[in-house]
Amino acid sequence: MNFRLTSEKEQALAKIGLIAGPAIVGSVIGGFLYYAATGIRPAHSAIAWVWFVVPMSVVLIWIASGTQNLPLRVAFATMALTNLASLFAPLRGLRVAAWIVGESAYLIMGACLTLGGLQMVRDRKLRAVALAVFLVMVPFRYWSTQNWYSLMGETRARAALTKPFPTSLRATVTPPNGYRFPTEADYRGDWLEFRKQLPVPFHAEADFNGDALPDDAWILLRRDDPGWGVFVFLGRRLGSPRLMTLEEVSGDVPIHRHGISVVPPGRYQTACGKGYWDCKADESESLTFKLPAINFFVYESANSYFWWDPRAEAFKQTSISD
Repeated sequence: MNFRLTSEKEQALAKIGLIAGPAIVGSVIGGFLYYAATGIRPAHSAIAWVWFVVPMSVVLIWIASGTQNLPLRVAFATMALTNLASLFAPLRGLRVAAWIVGESAYLIMGACLTLGGLQMVRDRKLRAVALAVFLVMVPFRYWSTQNWYSLMGETRARAALTKPFPTSLRATVTPPNGYRFPTEADYRGDWLEFRKQLPVPFHAEADFNGDALPDDAWILLRRDDPGWGVFVFLGRRLGSPRLMTLEEVSGDVPIHRHGISVVPPGRYQTACGKGYWDCKADESESLTFKLPAINFFVYESANSYFWWDPRAEAFKQTSISD
């Protein structure tokens, strides 16, 4: 059957495109600006639900085949292909290049929707609305991404204070050679004394590197000697988590004096900013976190934060108190 949209339906489609296109373009630009400012990739907008994506993609291709407006045809075809691709590669968790390709597809789609709408819609008021939508969406995407990470960081930090002993979580990761997970029998000293305040002092869970996947920080004990270490298991969509070593300590330093917890996103004074010592050239008086960080502390004493540097793709450590 040779499907073709009537002129009235094509005109209606163009009006929708004239509003939706600038919204998509503004959202993508806002995401790129957020990445340029923070190095953190905002969440991709594809919806990876098979029951939704496949039928929707068929409808989009059907619409694309029925319109005579070339930009609208390209826009709906791109939308269909991007939705189908989201089933196999959720771009939010992949590397920068894949994320840029995915966002660029949305940018092309939005630009074609806008161009197709401008070609067919002469209503000045509707064009003014389209411009306003674009101008609003750029800062909205930036602001909403920033506040989403802050909200998630605070929520997970609060949840960590009441989390029970994480026996089920231990099955999801494998400790490095020579190390083991703490057990109930390891609750001694400060771990036992402050258990009501911090039930699990050796585990912290959050999205530490901003890829929308849960990460786990652990204090692990040596199997054959009193040594211990602090490790992070960065979540991956495929395969085992990526292991990163933050600290390895000999048995001379007692494990039960130390703990870890989640630090919500926010602004924090550093140790030198608090006056413990003069800040050096490579030290700042304060730090502003866009993502949750890891509080590595000695009970009732010093602490430091391990925080993710998206430019270096590694954790950095900063002293907070001494």
